Amino acid sequence: MYQCYSTKHFVFTLFIVCNVIGYIKLASANEKSKRPDDTDIIEPISPEAVAPEAQIHLHADDAAHPHQHDDKSTAQEKTSETKSEKDEDENIDDLNDSLHDLIIEYRIKEQEKKNAKKSQENEENVDAEEDDDDDDDDDANLQRVLKQIGVSLHKKYHQKQTTDQSTKLSAMIQDLYQTIKTTRPHLFTKATRNDDRELPADTNLNEETKDVDETDEEENIPLTPEMDRANNIYHQAMKLINVTVNRQYEAAYKLFKEAADIGHIGAKEELAFAHLIGVHLPMNFNQAKLYFDQGAELGSPPSHFGLYFLNSAGLIPNASIPKALVHLSFAAVDGYNPAQMALGYRYWRTVSLAHSCESALMFYKQVATYVSSKMTSATGQLIQRIRLYDEEEHPTQNNIMVDEDLVQYYQLLADRGDAQAQYGLGQLYYLRDTAFDKALYYFRLAAENGNSNAMAYLGKLYAEKNEYVKQNNFTALQFFQRSAEKGNPIGQSGIGMAFYHGAGVDQSYEKAFKYFQLSADQGYVEGQLMLGIMYYKGEGVKRDYKMAIKCFQAASQSGHALGYYNLGQMHATGTGVLRSCTTATELFKNVAERGKWSSMFIEAYNLYRQGHIEQAFMKYLYLAELGYEVAQSNAAYLLDQMPNQLTNIYSSQEEQYRRALTYWNRAATQGFHTARVKLGDYFYYGYGTEQNYEAAAIHYKSATEQSQNSQAMFNLAYMHEKGLGLKRDIHLAKRFYDMAAETSADAYLPVSIVLFKLHLELLWEKFSALFFSSSTEPIPTSSTTPSTVDVGDNHSTSIELDSSWDLYLMAALLGLIGALYTIRRQRAILHQQQQQQPAQVPVQ
Repeated sequence: MYQCYSTKHFVFTLFIVCNVIGYIKLASANEKSKRPDDTDIIEPISPEAVAPEAQIHLHADDAAHPHQHDDKSTAQEKTSETKSEKDEDENIDDLNDSLHDLIIEYRIKEQEKKNAKKSQENEENVDAEEDDDDDDDDDANLQRVLKQIGVSLHKKYHQKQTTDQSTKLSAMIQDLYQTIKTTRPHLFTKATRNDDRELPADTNLNEETKDVDETDEEENIPLTPEMDRANNIYHQAMKLINVTVNRQYEAAYKLFKEAADIGHIGAKEELAFAHLIGVHLPMNFNQAKLYFDQGAELGSPPSHFGLYFLNSAGLIPNASIPKALVHLSFAAVDGYNPAQMALGYRYWRTVSLAHSCESALMFYKQVATYVSSKMTSATGQLIQRIRLYDEEEHPTQNNIMVDEDLVQYYQLLADRGDAQAQYGLGQLYYLRDTAFDKALYYFRLAAENGNSNAMAYLGKLYAEKNEYVKQNNFTALQFFQRSAEKGNPIGQSGIGMAFYHGAGVDQSYEKAFKYFQLSADQGYVEGQLMLGIMYYKGEGVKRDYKMAIKCFQAASQSGHALGYYNLGQMHATGTGVLRSCTTATELFKNVAERGKWSSMFIEAYNLYRQGHIEQAFMKYLYLAELGYEVAQSNAAYLLDQMPNQLTNIYSSQEEQYRRALTYWNRAATQGFHTARVKLGDYFYYGYGTEQNYEAAAIHYKSATEQSQNSQAMFNLAYMHEKGLGLKRDIHLAKRFYDMAAETSADAYLPVSIVLFKLHLELLWEKFSALFFSSSTEPIPTSSTTPSTVDVGDNHSTSIELDSSWDLYLMAALLGLIGALYTIRRQRAILHQQQQQQPAQVPVQ
């Protein structure tokens, strides 16, 4: 496995080569947006449809030096360590020039081949096999040259670079990805890899999600006996942690260490991620970086992503965002899903990169396609994303985790024959845990008790392929029919699927459409989805894109991931609807965030509840870098509320505030309005940034307008009252105080106290102005002349002295109560002292 990375690393440097010389400018005329094949909406959009246009222009003299690459590259390697920063910049430019020359030569050869092929079309006996051999030779020569370039480039991006250089290099890598793929597609048939090492090993991964490509690569590469032994040790360790129950982490990591000592890159990456999270191995960022560096030297995408994470999150000394972007780009173009998510998010939300909806769409769509292909249920993996801030505010409302005691209670009911409890447990194991053996057991019990939903799910278990239930279309159809006879929409949809695919019955689109319609009429999500597909393809019904969109929307509103995915396809290509990159990106992002890596939410929350704050924070931080809004707010919350428990990660309070500010900002950008209020707080107090009342007011206003947040209203009122960052205006202050009290019942008491204080201050000011007018200035009220301002039907702000008799009375009563309390307190103390004195005995 570890040997194949080197070849792929140098292959995808071709992306950089072509971008530098403006290859897109030559090829863009032949690249037009295409719709997906109308016969299958699940098929991905052609990558050319969403590839961004090149920004690098081809120089007219680039073709004049087609053979200078090797000499320049070698010279750069010899002198890179001794030159100054200025010379280093010149070397990078020289490398770019040599890359120009190489690709021009390659492009000329490509054109010559095309011309030669056209001239041979009229000849009768063309030796096709010989042509193929020539192509293979050219490809081998190209890869050999690229290997030399890759070594130079790898050294270059590890050296100090300016932000502009690294960001430009990062953009070069992905901009040309899809274009180069069209030139030599067979070079990249195994470039996309989605292996199980994209997560820390304690994450629950399904063994069946491993791609076949990785296995094929290992089998095709001859290994030494020592490396073959390391490979076997690695897979043995993976089996120990990929089981559903009784995972043996301690034994697994001992095996990983043994394989890593031999040189196995996959094992080193498992150890690196474990050191990164700190659950099964001590948290050690420097050791993780050491392992990641070794993997990156061979072009391993997980290692590149690990280095991106360490730099982006500032977990190592001299962390660099430009370096992070370069590592992220290398991992993303090699098909590493978490890296594609992170890069798509950065393009989507303009995080250290220029906004590019098309680039975000491209990367999110690739991840969404992979996630959709791995789904075993309609909604994907059942993930509970608990927001820690909301749990603190409303713990009883937000705790949606399935309590194990509650599960045991339902098991007790199920054992006593409760069909509904049996069906509920079956669903829990089917959707949440994908424990199909337990799901089969409880569905059988419920079906025997007449539960039609359980009968339908038994049909689904037998229709789908899994390791616990042998696929049997005939048995599945029997269960579907028994369920459908009772009018169950799940059973009706199951029969529809049988007719649609011809599984156990003769294929009939008309009958399939009939059963899907019956199921969809009852609101069942799978029936809605399949109706949309049949309308889209024109199978069993006249093709109707509008109806397809309507059905997909209904399915997505019910939570079906493929409903989101297919809607994304149609919006991305403008099929049946005006093309919308924004809508398509949001839909694909929704699907991508249902991938198996999202199970880290549950792991992080469990660690948080157990008091392992550092480990929980690291998992939330990992997900935050992928663009999950809830993870961003949770990471910021832990930094904000539990800084003393995170000093091993960020030692200084200033760094903690700065990082918290970053993630509050990212969460706010994605629509979490409470994070917007926190941003206002940070600017108000100067946490992690310079104190800025004006910026704080802007964030408070945004939260007030977008979400009617009572805390933001209260803060705005206070700033108007005191004139902090806003013009001092008592009437506007009272208005926002009133709005806060009306918006939230929790704000009523503090608002009442503040308003009472405000009225007392006004009385004092007027009293002072009456007796000490020469030294006291009146409180400014507003820019308007009258003292009473009309701010709406529900907000009267009249605070004239003549109409404030009730305030005088309240002040007097308050003073009287205070006096009575003081007198009563003194009497109580005196009485207590008298009781403590010993009684005097009279002398006889």
